[in-house]
Amino acid sequence: MNQPATNTQPTSNKSDAETMNAPTQPVKKDVGKPRFLQYMEVPSQFGEVDEQTLRDRIPPLRRAYLNRRERLETATRELERLRKAVSALEAQEKETDASWRRDFLNGFGKQSKAVRDQLKQKANWQIEAEQQREMIELLEPQVTWLRVHTHYARIEFGSAQGQLYNYVAHKKMLAVAKEFAESEIAEKLYETLPALFTRIDTELSNRDLNSHQKKRLQYAAIGELLLSYRPEKLTRIQVEGAEHYPKMDFEADPSEFRSFLGVRKRVTDAEEKMDIIPNLEEIDKA
Repeated sequence: MNQPATNTQPTSNKSDAETMNAPTQPVKKDVGKPRFLQYMEVPSQFGEVDEQTLRDRIPPLRRAYLNRRERLETATRELERLRKAVSALEAQEKETDASWRRDFLNGFGKQSKAVRDQLKQKANWQIEAEQQREMIELLEPQVTWLRVHTHYARIEFGSAQGQLYNYVAHKKMLAVAKEFAESEIAEKLYETLPALFTRIDTELSNRDLNSHQKKRLQYAAIGELLLSYRPEKLTRIQVEGAEHYPKMDFEADPSEFRSFLGVRKRVTDAEEKMDIIPNLEEIDKA
């Protein structure tokens, strides 16, 4: 006897009507790329290089700047020490000179042991001070030279950091804007824009504005609306490789380098006084 066929399809307690009317999960929309960016300046390097290329520029520039800065600090601190030492020696020399003269006159011209010792000490102070002045004369042009080259290394390093930061910030901004544009809340906002644009057109009806000018005002209104809800204190995104390096007290101030020709002359004058000109490539790669 033939057995009835067995139904192998899974059974459901829901009717076909219930299944058809069940709510479905919203499908995330892909809005693609922004169609136009007329009123926002795009970083110049965006689209010309990729992020990794910008990141690869950072390490050698950072190393060069920090290496030059380290040598500048060493030379500057030593120069300060030598200048203080000369000032102290000159003060001691002046005090000793006054002392031996006083003792010599009080002894009515007698060259006592105290007078002779003080004269010897004065001579020692003079010799030591002269040696320190010679060291200062050697070191001063090297400090000037290092200040210039450290300054320009800082500028180049900072420029590369700025390019990376702007690139990453712009990239993240586009990603966040795209994420917002694909959201349900954005769709609700877009539904209100025709009413906003109509209001703007009505308010500007007595002004002779072209479509481009009106569009700018429309975008300004949207931007003002969104930004009116922003926090009072805005945080900055953190970008690895673009960390801030504060300028140290021994580094040159940018105001010293307003004239390229003037700076070039400073370097040339310094090199003429230097017995040995350091090799920048060796410093940068150390």
